[in-house]
Amino acid sequence: MPVKTINPFVMKNVELIFGAEGETAVAPATDTDYRQAVDQVTLTPSSSGTAWTGLGGNTFTDQSTATWTMTAAGAQDWLTGGSLAELLFDHEGERRPYLLRPIAGEGPSFEGIAILTPTQVGGAVNAVAPFSVTIGLTGKPTRVPAV
Repeated sequence: MPVKTINPFVMKNVELIFGAEGETAVAPATDTDYRQAVDQVTLTPSSSGTAWTGLGGNTFTDQSTATWTMTAAGAQDWLTGGSLAELLFDHEGERRPYLLRPIAGEGPSFEGIAILTPTQVGGAVNAVAPFSVTIGLTGKPTRVPAV
C-alpha cells in the first residue's frame, strides 16, 4: 500500500479580500485585501447526522448538507476609513463576495458569498482591542486551484 506524503502549510501572508455589494466574485485588482486586520480566519462546515431504527431492526443513517461560516479574529480599527471593523459594522446583512487564499501567491483560493456581520466594539485598557466574528456564508466555498 502506498503511503501518501503531505505538504502542510503555515498560515502566513494570507489574502482575505471582500468585494463590493452586488458583485458575484472578488476582483483582486480593485477590491480590498484585509489581511493586515486579521490574525486568524477559518472556513468551517457544520452538519449533523440523523439515524432511524425501524421496529424490524432495520436502520437508516444520513448526513445533512453542511452549512458554512467564516470565523475571523484580529484587531479592531476604528480610525482607518474602510477598515474591516468599519466594513462589517456599517454593512451588516449585505452579501459580499470573498476570497481567502491561505498562502498568498501560491496554492488554491476559496471563494463565495459572505453575509456581513458586525464585530464587537471595545476591549481592555492598555491593550489592542481584539475582535472575533462569525460570518455566515451562502453555500459551500468554491475551491479554485492555483494558477
